[in-house]
Amino acid sequence: MSEQWDGSKFTGGSKFYWQTDTANSDFVIYVGANMFEANYGPPQRIPKMTEGIIKGKRYVVVDPRFSKAASKAWKWIPIKPGEDAALALAMFQWMVDSGRYNNQFLSNANKAAAMLQGEASWTTGSWLVKMSDGEPGKFVRGSELGLVIPRTVTNDEGKEVTVYMGANEREYAFDPFVVLSIEGNPVPFDPNSSDTPAYGEPFVTERTINGVTLKSGLQLIYEEATSRNMDEWAEITGLNKQDIVEVAREFTSHGTRACADLHRGVSQHTNGFYNVIAWYAVNCLVGNVDHAGGMIYGTTYDRMGSKAKGPFTISQMYDSKKSFRLATPKELGICKMAPKSGW
Repeated sequence: MSEQWDGSKFTGGSKFYWQTDTANSDFVIYVGANMFEANYGPPQRIPKMTEGIIKGKRYVVVDPRFSKAASKAWKWIPIKPGEDAALALAMFQWMVDSGRYNNQFLSNANKAAAMLQGEASWTTGSWLVKMSDGEPGKFVRGSELGLVIPRTVTNDEGKEVTVYMGANEREYAFDPFVVLSIEGNPVPFDPNSSDTPAYGEPFVTERTINGVTLKSGLQLIYEEATSRNMDEWAEITGLNKQDIVEVAREFTSHGTRACADLHRGVSQHTNGFYNVIAWYAVNCLVGNVDHAGGMIYGTTYDRMGSKAKGPFTISQMYDSKKSFRLATPKELGICKMAPKSGW
């Protein structure tokens, strides 16, 4: 979710674990995250969740089992095991069809656009994707649509490199990605540019430009979400359609201070990747990424105690062979040498 384009590939991903900013959120959907029994909940997040319950904040727990967290929730959603992505796609369908999504956030295609909107993040949702025989492939590049022309130049080190020249002699170090502007024109862009913003239509239905058939990435997810109607999604998940709609409506009633929080209950399975991506797509629809009360980079104190700098630093409780040893009373300062009887 946090990897960035470096000019040749997507890499980085430093925000390895996204979590809800529980302290500042007004509404949370916990999916496979049993806060009172497992997860990072008991020592770290339960106090914040408990305070929220006392203040009247609403929580939803999606879990086949009636857990402790479910007993305190505004709604318990007893989903069929393994159908978590189906619920996410049902919500996605309702949110888009009802116009309850953050179009401004989803239109930001690069860093400069995000910065101008006061956002710390942007998505690939509006980026155009090549289609072949009805199946999506790779992102469309500027040269494929005739928007840039490759040119060989000699760099400062005397080496020949390929650059891509666009309109007004704009130079790109790589074959740029493309979005479709509000006016319907294809626009090449650099995802990491800080001075040239790129905005794209989030939902671009199939069209052909310069012989290339394409759609936007977000449109592909929407088409999957609408591959079944709400009644069919409800049947797959084993849920009442009205419950799905009520959760989606509440989720979209708090701006960026609403979040879907995921953990091992949905991710550690053969379908876990798609479960997580589907729910992250729901989060991105409201634009809660890197917002107070939304999806933030989850951090914890390390198990060795060095981040906390005491009172216990476990790394200092090892001997040279890395085995635990008992601290002596003298080291702990809890006894003194007596004149005759020893310690």
